[in-house]
Amino acid sequence: MRTLGSVRAARAAAAAVLAFAAAAALNAAPSSLNFTGSAETLLSGGALDDEAGGGAFFGAEQYANLRLKARFGDRGTFYGALNLIAATGAPVAAGGDSLLSVGDNYAAALELERLYYRIESDAADVEAGLMRLPFGYGQAWSPSDFLSPRNPMLPDARTRGVLAAAASAYPDDRLKLKAFAVAPKDAESADGAGAVFGATADFHAERASVQVLYSAEALSEPIHRVGLSAKIEAGLGIALDALLTVGSADAANLDADAALDGLQASAGFDYSFFGGNLYVLAEYLWDGGSADNPGAFEGGNYLYGSIVYYFDDYTSATLDCAAALDDGSLAPGLTLGYEPFQGFSLSLSCRTPLGDGEYGPSAENPRLTVSATAKAKF
Repeated sequence: MRTLGSVRAARAAAAAVLAFAAAAALNAAPSSLNFTGSAETLLSGGALDDEAGGGAFFGAEQYANLRLKARFGDRGTFYGALNLIAATGAPVAAGGDSLLSVGDNYAAALELERLYYRIESDAADVEAGLMRLPFGYGQAWSPSDFLSPRNPMLPDARTRGVLAAAASAYPDDRLKLKAFAVAPKDAESADGAGAVFGATADFHAERASVQVLYSAEALSEPIHRVGLSAKIEAGLGIALDALLTVGSADAANLDADAALDGLQASAGFDYSFFGGNLYVLAEYLWDGGSADNPGAFEGGNYLYGSIVYYFDDYTSATLDCAAALDDGSLAPGLTLGYEPFQGFSLSLSCRTPLGDGEYGPSAENPRLTVSATAKAKF
């Protein structure tokens, strides 16, 4: 039986879908609207670890990402994006927090992913709303990207947005300065605790880029973050990224041990062989273990690597693996991809955690996961 709250949520979901459908219809005529998106069908199954009761599992998910872009005036652009998920069986990465009951067997989720506007000029721009604020240049892990930490084993996952406002200035063709403010993620924070304020400076040369980051998080014990990221393109692509996190009480008496506790740093490279048919990526991550650092790491040393081979323009194979070096656990995976025609792709993937540590089989990590995906882009 539906509650009043679920009925209201269902009505809100229907209204959102109708709004995006109306935008799609308007997009058929010449206008400033641009409606795009993707639809994805996922079937997954595998074997559970003994901690999760053992046995096998199966799940199915239908996912859609709908994106809207509209120009207003000569300098303004509005952006919106919505995720819709219907799922059954095994837990899948729906990503939404508002689950709505659908019958007795299915679950559905609605998530507002982006909702913001940008006003641009030749020397500056301003943006505000629910948006992505990316930091750093890391490709697998990126410690500087603390607002939306990445998971290299989910490279296609769309990163969450934050309620924020940002202003950027371009004093030089190679220099970008940005100031930003992020609202607390706790919806019940009435005193502003958890708000983040900061600034970045990006310098871009012909073959190298550098970014410097500073932010302060408003808590009873404020948290300060200082980030430095660099990338170099010289045939071999090199990316370096580091984030130092300290509390106000520690900042005045920061010693080497405290600095290591609050430090996350990564170093990686990528390179293409045989005219681009073979692509290799490797990245190392050090995590100091501070509770104030983003992400959930149990150890201190991690390594990620992936190899992608393109048989032709339509067929590829990807072998990747994340390793927790401190406990020896691994999470290797293999993905085969095929694009029968433009805008539609098929993939088959398998992942088998190994070892007894963080990445090994556990209640959170099935012993074996096999998934098949069909994805359409429009």
